[in-house]
Amino acid sequence: MKQIHIIDLIDFKKEIVKTLEKTGCTTFATDLKQGFEKPCFFVQINPKMDYYCDSVEENIVVQINFFPASRTSIENFEMANKLRVLFVGTLDVGDRHFTIEELDIQETEGILDVTFVIRNIEEVTYSDEITMEDINVNFKEPEIISDLDINIRR
Repeated sequence: MKQIHIIDLIDFKKEIVKTLEKTGCTTFATDLKQGFEKPCFFVQINPKMDYYCDSVEENIVVQINFFPASRTSIENFEMANKLRVLFVGTLDVGDRHFTIEELDIQETEGILDVTFVIRNIEEVTYSDEITMEDINVNFKEPEIISDLDINIRR
């Protein structure tokens, strides 16, 4: 049986929001981008996973949009400096430390766009032990024993 321990995406998002709270600005973890008070952040995460026989590689692309109160470059530069400090090195999720890579900060039409990647590689372990939960027995109106279908998951 294959076993993989993958950190929940919600836990990643919670830690990112918690980190952004240190700026003193409101953070939204939704896609709604109308009718909100500025300054504020919007956070989105987009995972991509590649499966291999002995590991799973996950790249989580984090996108943060900062909407300044005044839409000035100065306010955006000040926030960019804060974010560069907050998101340097690692992001701690539970008892794990994930390296932040490819930090990119750009200003577009008065909005600060911040993206970075969190890479996570998890080992896949296999167990030869078969438990009762692994056995699936299906009966097809058994008239004779040959109608009994037994499947064992591995």
